[in-house]
Amino acid sequence: MKKILKEREMGRALVGFISILTILGVLQSNLAYAQTKWPDRFIFAAPSAGTTNYMIAVGMGEVIKKYTPVKAVQVLPLGGPAVWGPMMKKGEVDFAIQAGANVVDLFLGTGDFTKMGPIPVRTVIGGHIFPLMFHTTPEKNIKTLSDLKNKVVYTSMMGQPMFIQIASAQLASVGLTLKDLKSSSTMPSIAQATTDLIEGRVDAFIYPVVPTSVHQINQAKGECVFINLTEKQADYVQENNPGYFKSIISEGKFANKKEMRYAIAFQTCLHSRADLDPEVAYGIVKTILDHHNEWVQTHPQAKDWGLDKSPVSIATEPYHIGAIKYYKEKGLWTNEVQQHNDKLMKQLK
Repeated sequence: MKKILKEREMGRALVGFISILTILGVLQSNLAYAQTKWPDRFIFAAPSAGTTNYMIAVGMGEVIKKYTPVKAVQVLPLGGPAVWGPMMKKGEVDFAIQAGANVVDLFLGTGDFTKMGPIPVRTVIGGHIFPLMFHTTPEKNIKTLSDLKNKVVYTSMMGQPMFIQIASAQLASVGLTLKDLKSSSTMPSIAQATTDLIEGRVDAFIYPVVPTSVHQINQAKGECVFINLTEKQADYVQENNPGYFKSIISEGKFANKKEMRYAIAFQTCLHSRADLDPEVAYGIVKTILDHHNEWVQTHPQAKDWGLDKSPVSIATEPYHIGAIKYYKEKGLWTNEVQQHNDKLMKQLK
């Protein structure tokens, strides 16, 4: 009997000890938050209001205000990196939600950023993946990339260099250039491009595959047709355009009526200033991902921003040191990612 009582007392003591450790852990975490110098507000850069990225940024902002000392999160519709990049360099923008592939030139100081030079930017979270494809309709009878020759095509969008870059790359995979098109022009918006395709003013346009537009074309024309690449063509585009990769998109994922094989895809990421306080960056990543269930309803694509998806990937610029701390705690920071991150850091020297 005495032995049983002694074992019970030891059990209660062990439980008590574990409880104390848990409380100390919570206190230590709270103390770190208290000691960290948090700003009163954050500025998020996003594409135009109402877009996928804009709505996701708004959702993130709500949990940041709820669970951190930050009092305000302002989401500005600034478009692409040509606008928000210089602002981030000046400290006027803290975060940007943008395709990782769209930030390569900004990070390296190449392309449109040659004169300005590299802008210190870091990845903090990897999010949803979109295919970037040529859209057309059945009656156009455009089945391959070669069929785009002498066609009227929207190949670019103001402030978004990724469109004309990948349009050119896909055409190049079959030996064509933009000059081989009857017309290569800039779309005013995805809404206008969709309308122009339905009404026959253009033969095709390139854009990330978004269900809203696809549904509209499906309803009006029976099917939104996507111009698939062969594996060889997809490999060519992938090898010559960092941040893009070939993918197989299953039927129905984006309201597409047929499987896309192969598609050129990219991952949208949350980027931050490189000089953001590491503890603040850690706290932001932890808040967004630990409370993903509270903002996942902001947009259908928000479901792809969870810990069970791809928050850590082979990014186009290095991860923020604060984000790395969080991912190591979660067991998501692999040797492969570390080696890639080291390689990117060497490009800064």
